[in-house]
Order: sequence, then C-alpha cells, then structure tokens
Amino acid sequence: MLKDQLSKILSDDVSGASALYRRTLVLLRDSRSFRKRFRREQALLRLRRTFPEMAVFAYLQDRLAKVDDASEKDRIDLLLAEADEEAERVGRRLDCLWKRKRRVVTFSQSSLVMRLLLEGRERITELLISVAAPKYEGLTAARRLANAGISIELATDAALPGMIRRGDLVIVGADSVTERYFINKCGTLPLLLAARAAGAVSVVVFERFKRTSARKMRYVPRRHSPKEIVPPGYQFARIENLYFEKIPVAYADWLLSGDRAVRGNR
Repeated sequence: MLKDQLSKILSDDVSGASALYRRTLVLLRDSRSFRKRFRREQALLRLRRTFPEMAVFAYLQDRLAKVDDASEKDRIDLLLAEADEEAERVGRRLDCLWKRKRRVVTFSQSSLVMRLLLEGRERITELLISVAAPKYEGLTAARRLANAGISIELATDAALPGMIRRGDLVIVGADSVTERYFINKCGTLPLLLAARAAGAVSVVVFERFKRTSARKMRYVPRRHSPKEIVPPGYQFARIENLYFEKIPVAYADWLLSGDRAVRGNR
C-alpha cells in the first residue's frame, strides 16, 4: 500500500524538489492511507532515503512531527499556503534584479524557475536552455515555455555554458541550500562558472523550506543506472551517471529566497 501511494508522488511528470514537496503534502492530506501519524512518518522517511539531495522531506518531518491526527489537515493546508506565498516573495525579489528585457539562460526544470519565467515572459527576448540529460526534463520545460510565447533556443548540456555570452541573466533553482553549497542538477556548476567568466548575472532561486545546514545534509552523490547514458557493451569503464552536484554558494551572484537576498562572492 505504501509503495503504491508513493508511486503517485514519484511519477515522471513531477520534476524538482518544490513540485515533489507540494505533491507530497496533497497526498498526505487527501489519502486515507496517511491519516495516522506513523504512516506519515513512514512515508517521509522513505522519501528522505529516496531523495537524499532534497532537504524538503526532513523539513516536513520536523513540521509534522508533533501534529496530532485531528490537526494534520489544517497544518498541511497551512504549509501549502506558505509555499505559495514563499514563491510570490521570491518573485518580488527577482523583480528587483530583472527590471528590463533580457536574454535569459536556465537549466533543467525547477518548478519555481518555471513559474518565475512564465510570470516574467514579457521581459524575455530569448531563452537559452539545454535538454538536461539523461531525463531530458529540459525538453519538457522548453516546450511549456515556448507554448507560453517565449522564444526558445535549445542546446545540448555541453554546449550551453559556451553559449552563455549570448545571455545576460542566468536563473537556476536548487534542491537544497546550505551555508556553504547548494545542490542542483549536474551541469549547474559549469553554467555558473561560464556566467562568471562572461560577466552575466547568475541567480539561484529557492524557497525557505529547502534551506538546511551542511552538517545535517551530509550529501554524497549517488550513481544511477549506466543504461540511461550508454548502450550495453561498456563494461570496461566505470560509468558515472550522477543526477546532482554540489555547487559552492560563492559561485552565484545572488541567492534569493522568500525571506532574504544574499550576495555571492564574485
């Protein structure tokens, strides 16, 4: 039963920590399977183990730990409302940096970044984005943004950092943020280094529920199936199929959350 319920959270149409956070809250609120506290704790523990790069599930464990079964629905509704308000606050902070039309560069498919790009589409002259292999969520993001009327240029992941000189604003999301580093899809690090070299402004946007400490995080990148990136017959090599990487916060110009705007060290 638990496995079946969690499969609803882990479906392929949901990408990024923010979307998983919201879907988890809705499922915990609406499913009869999670009406008891021990069931909720069991599910959140499983999700923490499945997504060690995402701090949101530890945050949910803390926020729901002492909530009795009768008050659980009200607390979850409050958390969902707080998430929407947080995204709006991040948008207002980004507006302070994004006051004119720009060529924007982004990567992967953060639901918060997608929301901000759609809200600011009138200020985007062109959007550069890559496919985000091996899951190719960049294709889904590009299609959605193009359908909203944004001019899109789609590139390979390797080519995107070299195209950064054609953009002047880089916006990426984060799955977790600590005082020393943040975690995001592999490919974010070279993109921010290229932005620094080209003089483009780089911005990391995230909600407060993704913030944690490096001591608590202790993240170790996991290898995923080699079959996603190479055909059979490459047993002579160790295949490094990593989804996420650590990026020093100093590599970004700005880190924007709902409660603060922090300047990186350039």
